[in-house]
Amino acid sequence: MLKKKNIFILIIMIVFLLLSGCSGKPNGEGASSEPFFVNCDSDFVKHGDIIYFYEGGLSSEPDSKLRFLDVSTGECMPLCGKPDCMHNGADCNASVNATGFIRLMLYNGRLFWIESGSPEFILYSIKTDGTDRRKELTLDDELYSLAYGEGTAEIHEGVLYVCGSASRVSDGRPSIVCAVFSQPLNGGEAKLIYRSNERAFIFGRICGDILYFTESEMWPDSDDNSDKPLVLKLFSYNTKTEELSELYRDERADAYYRYLLAADDALYLAGYQTAAVFSLADKSFSHYRSDNNMAMDIGEGIMLRWESPNSYLCSDLNGVPLFHGTYPPEGLSGQPFGKIYIGSSNNKFYYYACLAPDDWSSENWYIMEFDLETHETKVLWEHEVKFDEQFSR
Repeated sequence: MLKKKNIFILIIMIVFLLLSGCSGKPNGEGASSEPFFVNCDSDFVKHGDIIYFYEGGLSSEPDSKLRFLDVSTGECMPLCGKPDCMHNGADCNASVNATGFIRLMLYNGRLFWIESGSPEFILYSIKTDGTDRRKELTLDDELYSLAYGEGTAEIHEGVLYVCGSASRVSDGRPSIVCAVFSQPLNGGEAKLIYRSNERAFIFGRICGDILYFTESEMWPDSDDNSDKPLVLKLFSYNTKTEELSELYRDERADAYYRYLLAADDALYLAGYQTAAVFSLADKSFSHYRSDNNMAMDIGEGIMLRWESPNSYLCSDLNGVPLFHGTYPPEGLSGQPFGKIYIGSSNNKFYYYACLAPDDWSSENWYIMEFDLETHETKVLWEHEVKFDEQFSR
């Protein structure tokens, strides 16, 4: 299983390295990311017809690029507004000196991201037309060292809010901590909002003036506490009054979640085999589970449950089936080899997906748009990766 996962990551790295292009840039002044669109642990954000993403979240190359994809035309290119730039060096405006996720954010017409310096962590930004790149802030090193791993970051009214986990060594043994903190863009003092020493994922989402975040314990990494039930906690933090409240706790959640959305007076959670909705109005918690170890994707009032690698079932948030279908979509062929749920927006789901022929001589990678009303799938971008004979499966 681990070998397959490593191969999967390697293939993604190859795909993004082959992405290139040069043309016009989008104009997103005043833009902020759309509320349902997932930017948790993915470095994809969206505004209108433009999806912005960072290839380095899926690549280990040091000269990775910020890119944008116009979903109306399929045009995909580095986000650089420098005249005559060839986009092949560190001086390109789209170049990012980081590996792993950079917590890509869209705020007031600018893209923001975090790079690890030497030894500082720095917040950078660039206009959505690829110009005016600049350093915004040096992050509080002590607080960010508690949250540099998987998680989320958002900017609200000039303040950066970070939710994340981090690997630590305690008493000679590896451990995981998670934290939530804020830091003003104007250079004001950073503030710790929440910290936990539990082995957990922590993701947040701002809705109105409220930062909602979830602490979802992950599976243990040893047999020492394999029978320990997984605990789920939901919190709200008022960015105006600085009041922190626990909204919900499940001491025996028996599942862990990988992203959180906040919209329409509800919190939406989803993970590998589970999804849930927490009503902010009546504090009710609805839990949905997959019985076949397949992914569950949620957004736009729709829950998409993968019944198998080749079929899906869509239902409403009460679990009532709405429609089902097969995969790959019409016009495409090959064996499914991985799907990454990017997010949802305007009654559409977005995926990064791979299909391969039976002989595995190549792989075809796509960014797909699935229309929840027409049930049709549109390919926004595609790329073929061919393997040498020695690498064929």
